[in-house]
Amino acid sequence: MNPFIQKYKDFWGKNPKSLLKDYNYQPEATKLLENMKTEEFNRQWLYEMILWKLGRSPLIEDTLIQELKTLKSIKPKHHREGLEIFEKLLACKGFGLAMTSTIFRFLNPSTFQIIDRRAYRSLYSTTLSGQKSETYFAYLDKLWEVCDEDLPFAQADQILYQLDIKQGNKL
Repeated sequence: MNPFIQKYKDFWGKNPKSLLKDYNYQPEATKLLENMKTEEFNRQWLYEMILWKLGRSPLIEDTLIQELKTLKSIKPKHHREGLEIFEKLLACKGFGLAMTSTIFRFLNPSTFQIIDRRAYRSLYSTTLSGQKSETYFAYLDKLWEVCDEDLPFAQADQILYQLDIKQGNKL
């Protein structure tokens, strides 16, 4: 018998493959990646692999993807119209407040901005705590209060992020 296999026989007997019955690491993403055809490999597949390895493979239904496309029609200062979709996405595996707000921002930057620790601290002079949608929508309300021509809403998250860095704050 192989000496390595013999060394761990108390764990797998004579069959190392017996441990596979307990392997349950990101099962949906693992199955998807294992069924990928090499000729289909592209940047998207690369990103899927990276997310898998980082343990961040998101799970999101196709119907929610379609709902996300409707965010583009929400007008500035009417961000609360996106609350239901925001909460649905926030409830998905792999989506926290910062990630969910990032998706919203890139789908409609004139209405939504990214909330993260740096931007939040610049706006409120305190640290971000919690993962609730109300925190995000109150943050957007506050952004609208402070934004103007010199601090445009559509770039506020980036400006506040850089402000926090300039102030010497650490994450």
